[in-house]
Amino acid sequence: MARSAEKKRLYVRQFEVNRARQREASLFRPPASKLNRVSYQGLILDFAGVVTTDLFAELSAFCVREGLEPGAFARVLRDDQEGRHAFEDVEAGKISQHQFEVTIGRLLGVDDHGLLARALGGLSPRPEVLDLIQRTRGAGIRVGLLSNSWGDGEYDPYAGYDLDSIFDAVVISGDTGTRKPDAAIYLIATDELGVPPRECVFADDTAANLPVAEELGMATVHFTDAAKGIREISRLLGLSLGSPNTIERCRRPPVRGP
Repeated sequence: MARSAEKKRLYVRQFEVNRARQREASLFRPPASKLNRVSYQGLILDFAGVVTTDLFAELSAFCVREGLEPGAFARVLRDDQEGRHAFEDVEAGKISQHQFEVTIGRLLGVDDHGLLARALGGLSPRPEVLDLIQRTRGAGIRVGLLSNSWGDGEYDPYAGYDLDSIFDAVVISGDTGTRKPDAAIYLIATDELGVPPRECVFADDTAANLPVAEELGMATVHFTDAAKGIREISRLLGLSLGSPNTIERCRRPPVRGP
């Protein structure tokens, strides 16, 4: 853990240096007509809601099944101080998945046993995004995954995806001691990918995760609609739009949990 903390401090310092350099460079930026078009060499994707089907729709469906208002789960994670802190801590690997489920179950007034499996077990891979990854790597552009985790526990959202074969680099927040939107984790991702931030495109379904990536020099895509998101990513990377090429090994039946 001490080594992880030191690595995080190193990346935070690098972020501050990068930001200072960007501010200095902006004072001497040439007219837009003379700027060279960026040739992106890296694509970094969020997991839930980008590689998978809609995260927030799945949380809403869970709430309805439990007799709650559809936005109750998301509201606890966003607006309740205790829920928000538990969410941040589980993503950074500071508390266990079980501790998180106990807290959220109590705040929602539902059974905490197998809470995440019940809430998120219906997430499934998007074939069109898997096809985008395949086309991107086929064009010689490296593709990485940057995901905030749900902690160590019985529910593994990544099971069955064979991430190491799909992506050139995989960064999960719980393994780093930090989380999006902490600048350090973006730099860890670009370092693992081997591509400078300014040559990367970053896509996430959470708007709050985009500004820091932009400060680092990345192009960003707010991925709230799969078709539009894929078109924008393809445009930025200079890829032609292909027909979906389903990767069957990533298909798995929904898991609702106990």
